Amino acid sequence: AAQVTLGGLMGPHPAVLGLSGAVFALGGYLLAGNVVSATLFDRLRLSARAQFALFGLAALVLTASTAAPGVALIAHATGAFCGLVAGRAGLLDAR
Repeated sequence: AAQVTLGGLMGPHPAVLGLSGAVFALGGYLLAGNVVSATLFDRLRLSARAQFALFGLAALVLTASTAAPGVALIAHATGAFCGLVAGRAGLLDAR
């Protein structure tokens, strides 16, 4: 935030690259890729479409709960959604 504020005082708005979307992806992966979540999803027997909708809703709720001026909302929502999907798919499992 300081970089954006100070950069704005010095001249044209600088391009800023952050890691917040990646942090949301990691959080989503941890949320959906654990044994408890796997057991819950197996018991609920949701279709793939319903799971996608649930992940989209969860990503929007997570993003809205952390929304503030100057925050990259699309990066947060996209990161959370991708992390949730990757966690459910077990993308990083070593099995």
